Amino acid sequence: KGGKGGETYSREDLPRILALVGICLMAVCFWAVFEQQGNTIALFCESEVNRVVFSAEVPTEWVQSINPILILILTPFVNWVWRAQSQRGREPAPLTKMSIGCLLLAMGYGVLGLVSSAKDAKVSILWVVVCLALSTLGELYLSPVGLSFVAAVAPKYMTSIAFSFWLLASFGGNMLAGHLGTLYPYMSHSPFFIMLAVIALANSFILALVSKPLAKRLTAV
Repeated sequence: KGGKGGETYSREDLPRILALVGICLMAVCFWAVFEQQGNTIALFCESEVNRVVFSAEVPTEWVQSINPILILILTPFVNWVWRAQSQRGREPAPLTKMSIGCLLLAMGYGVLGLVSSAKDAKVSILWVVVCLALSTLGELYLSPVGLSFVAAVAPKYMTSIAFSFWLLASFGGNMLAGHLGTLYPYMSHSPFFIMLAVIALANSFILALVSKPLAKRLTAV
């Protein structure tokens, strides 16, 4: 097919297109776990979390504000880390960063799975903040990096379509998050959050596994 400026599809583009599809599928799984913040995490905070801070109870709705606040706080820190790593020539490759993002997400839900295993005791809201902080760090390692990866890997004549794939991955992740959330009433809290952590951990492992082979084939990355 002809592309903008007369560019056409060639078989050399196939590895790039397959890489895009694969990474977008990985992103679907990431968002499916991450977006539990607006779903099962809210339900968990409503009934299973001690939200009293300095003698005042924090409304459940306020918990939804933690993620955007942490993005503002943590973004400069993440940029500083990457800049320092770059100056030493040790900045991770894009897919490695995304793998780290999935690992951080897994750690966040793993923490929540462990602390929610105690019986007859509400979880401190501080543990929820820890979970959300790790998840937000994971988001910063995956979301902007993934968008940059898409821009670098996509053939020039299909950059817009590639961006659409990335946004579609977010949509698919939200849909899958809803389906995963339907399991919440039928599972104990600890196994449910551990299940989410395992999904994110599997994502991290796969991304780490394919990072070097893809880097060798995709010279634009």
